[in-house]
Amino acid sequence: CVLIWSCGNESFGGSNIYAMSEQFRKRDSSRLVHYEGVVNDRRFNQTSDMESQMYPSVAKIEQFLKEHPEKPFICCEYSHSMGNSNGALFKYTDLAKREPRYQGGFIWDFIDQAVFKKNEYGESFLATGGDFDDRPTDYNFCTNGIVFADRTLTTKMAEVKYCYQPFTIACTPQGFTIRNEFLFTDTTPYSMTATLCKDGVPVAERELPLPVIAPQTTQSFANPFAGTATEPGAYTLTISICRTAATDWADAQTEVAFGQAAWNVVVPTTEELLPAPELIVGDVNYGIHGSDFHILFGRDKAGIVSYQKNGVERIASQVGIPRPNFWRAPIENDLGCRMPHDTAMWKIASLYAVPSIVSCKQTAHTVDIVTRYTFPQNPDNGCLVTYQFYGDGSITVTMQMLGCTEYGNMPDFGMLLQMPLAFDQIAWYGRGKDETYCDRKNGSRIGCYTSTVAEQLVPYAYVQECGNHTDTQWFTITNADGHGFRFAAEQMDFSALPYTPHQLEQASHLQELPRSYRNVVRISAGEMGVGGDDSWGATVHPEFTRQSETGLSFTFRMTAI
Repeated sequence: CVLIWSCGNESFGGSNIYAMSEQFRKRDSSRLVHYEGVVNDRRFNQTSDMESQMYPSVAKIEQFLKEHPEKPFICCEYSHSMGNSNGALFKYTDLAKREPRYQGGFIWDFIDQAVFKKNEYGESFLATGGDFDDRPTDYNFCTNGIVFADRTLTTKMAEVKYCYQPFTIACTPQGFTIRNEFLFTDTTPYSMTATLCKDGVPVAERELPLPVIAPQTTQSFANPFAGTATEPGAYTLTISICRTAATDWADAQTEVAFGQAAWNVVVPTTEELLPAPELIVGDVNYGIHGSDFHILFGRDKAGIVSYQKNGVERIASQVGIPRPNFWRAPIENDLGCRMPHDTAMWKIASLYAVPSIVSCKQTAHTVDIVTRYTFPQNPDNGCLVTYQFYGDGSITVTMQMLGCTEYGNMPDFGMLLQMPLAFDQIAWYGRGKDETYCDRKNGSRIGCYTSTVAEQLVPYAYVQECGNHTDTQWFTITNADGHGFRFAAEQMDFSALPYTPHQLEQASHLQELPRSYRNVVRISAGEMGVGGDDSWGATVHPEFTRQSETGLSFTFRMTAI
């Protein structure tokens, strides 16, 4: 059906297009007429019945509406979805909820435009511009969908669905509110369910009566499980709203909206510390030994070169040594705003910082080793990494920045280590089964999830950063026998991929990546967001970046299992 007549797309302005708009109005006065191009030619502003712009920021939309109250505002294109994108989408949909004259927009676009092609080795892959020796070309600029070209959903779709859901559900441990965002439909066609989980496992579920909530109104509800979450653990309260009957587009009981609150119940306890592990000072390594574990800490490499528990080695030979990481493989939005150029020193620091041991001492309960990484750009800048080894084999790792304030935005702040390829099973308690980022995570529930390292490599048309998981309290990576590591922090990001960020950066398509011989684990305080207001200059919003201020620190615990 026709909702709005359009005079075309990106064709500037002028009298001819204005005449076309008048012809629409003459022949069909019941529908509005749209044309975005008048933003570039205001001589015939009356061509369009609505203000329409492409890729304005939320701040620019708000400013325009303050100065021009005469028309509603629509983004005929926004939230450019090229590659790992759609960050801060919620800012636009939040604006649509609070400002009635901003009536939303259209994500560019729905589906990646790519076709299957065979490479030089007969392998089939989804090819884009430039893969057919086509010149000139816009290369991958046609792969900007929220659906992959093979019709599978991208990991971006969960955020889009959440931002577009017709009910806003705000949850706390005490209760929740529901706002009906519809303009004409009440809640009669819907049902509501509440679920309480402890440590990711459902402990109570209840279908709740959903009263009639009129359009554009809000109702509040008490937590139906009040007084239940008393034992120590990580809890979530999830409210789900589903359709009660099937429609042309969905089955009955299809979820249309959810909201979630997460909190921890902590009972103060006194940790009973074991005696410190045995410290052996060798010419090449420090040895840290316990009843069932043996750790070698290289004196020349200033890092863990071996970790064996019950006779199983967990650190990949030589290259697996844990070391600080400040870099990510650039996403397409990063390339568009020259992020790699502006933050290149962090890639250099990740690859070439020189480690040295500052001190090594044994206390009553720990062996403490402090290392320093000196950055190539300035010997006064660097990072301290402190390892505390406990009697049960667990290690507390703390990173702390020294200087570097002048270098601004830091793509990541964490540690990389590499494990043998057999360690490929991962499990975690955090946000969502699919990848999430600090500015694209609202559509993913907090819970327990399992996957494999291979499944974490998201098949974007162009290889780029992928597989990050935010708001994580713990994760494990193990082999088929259950041997591996457990990592925990108050809150952290992590990823587990078959490649380092630098290897990902060197490939265009997935089939160009080399055969993997190790799995790469990244534990971080939090990677910068992905952005996506546009892909040719818009940067990640400042609140979703990490600045390199002096004293920045991050602590996590790693335990062999």
